[in-house]
Amino acid sequence: MKKFFALFFVFSFLLTGSAFADPKVSFTVYKCLVCDKMFHSFPGDQLDTKEFRDGKNQLKRVFQFANRSKNFPECKNGFKYHIFEKKGTNTTGLSSLRHSTMAENVAVIRDGGTLNGISLTEWECVYCKKHFYSLNNENLNIRDWELQTSFLYNLKGQAIQKCSYPETWGHIFVPKKTGSVKSYELSTIVYDLYWVKE
Repeated sequence: MKKFFALFFVFSFLLTGSAFADPKVSFTVYKCLVCDKMFHSFPGDQLDTKEFRDGKNQLKRVFQFANRSKNFPECKNGFKYHIFEKKGTNTTGLSSLRHSTMAENVAVIRDGGTLNGISLTEWECVYCKKHFYSLNNENLNIRDWELQTSFLYNLKGQAIQKCSYPETWGHIFVPKKTGSVKSYELSTIVYDLYWVKE
């Protein structure tokens, strides 16, 4: 009965839900006025403020998306922090963050505000009860249910693991809640934040 309910839920969700493979995110692009390196932030996080021209404050609050315990690499001549100047925006697929070179140059701000135009959905698998996340209405219940390990990847570039519940073809994702999110919060769930490969 439980399996019948799950299958019914999947097929009805596929018919009514909307899926956006590899959702697009608009990043703000910055250049350091000292070392000329390029950096990015999520929409709503501003790096070119007076607040972050204070080196101590920058080192205390601005970290790498790839590793929330690390600041950006040092500037040149032993200068430990950067002077950011906004250069524009760049829209790219969320999947680009699986590349370390991109993720290391994206900022997250500890105690920052909520991001603009980005929503986070929390999902729970009907079977194994594990929790997963997606951005901007990305539907994790893909049409090829049995091929989840070939199409669902987290932001570390790892394929989703098979559902641990016996005799299942894959996870059945039920949306639990959707809401705003902060960049530092995203950096804490990179292993559970998934996107759908096109």
